[in-house]
Amino acid sequence: MDFLYFLIWLVVGLSAAFALFWLGMLFASLKKTIELITNEVIPVIKELEKTIENINSELERVETAFKKVEEISGKLKSGIQQVEVLVAPGLTRILSFANAIKNAASIIMKGKK
Repeated sequence: MDFLYFLIWLVVGLSAAFALFWLGMLFASLKKTIELITNEVIPVIKELEKTIENINSELERVETAFKKVEEISGKLKSGIQQVEVLVAPGLTRILSFANAIKNAASIIMKGKK
C-alpha cells in the first residue's frame, strides 16, 4: 500500500513539475514577446508619430497657401468688377459709334450706286 501511495505522489509530483515547467516556458515566451514589442514596435510607433507630425505641418502650409490663393482670388474678382464698371459704359459708346459708322458707310455705298 505504501508503494501505491508512493506512485500516486510520484505521478502528482511529476505532473506538478511538468505544469510548473510549462508555466515557466510560457512566462519566458511572454517575456520575449514583450521585449520584441518594446524593441521593435515602439520605435516604429515613434517614427510613425514623427511622420504624422511632418504631414500635419505640411497640411498647415497647404492650408495657408489656399487661404492666400483665396484672398488673391477675392482681390482679383473685386478688381475685375471695378474695371468692368469703368470700361462697360465706354465700350457701349464705342460699339454704338462703330455701329453708326457702319450704317453711315452702308448709306453712302447705296447712294453711289
